[in-house]
Amino acid sequence: MAQCIIANESRILRHIIRRIVERRGFDVVEARDGPEVIDLFQNGVPALLCIDDALPDIDGVSVMRLLRAEQTAHILPPTVFTFIENDQILLTRALAAGAHALVQKPFTATQMDAAIARLAA
Repeated sequence: MAQCIIANESRILRHIIRRIVERRGFDVVEARDGPEVIDLFQNGVPALLCIDDALPDIDGVSVMRLLRAEQTAHILPPTVFTFIENDQILLTRALAAGAHALVQKPFTATQMDAAIARLAA
């Protein structure tokens, strides 16, 4: 089964996203902060990454940049980037760092599922 890493400091949001991702047939591994995401990639690149901007220690955009630099092809797996502030500079940085879908918080389960469905297709 394909693996998804969900990176969010909120246990509640990790749980909500987990339920959506598992319904799509993914095995889920959770991360609470940026360094944990980087450590998980050492075990292999997942089929999907759901990462939040507001991670402790290293923010989501910086994590994506670090992961891309470490990957042989310098690309990330399909990546859903979640964020609170609708800041065009942040969103441009997220896309440049490798995000494939942007989902603003608070989001509905339908919005998150639609983003994941587009990437998992």
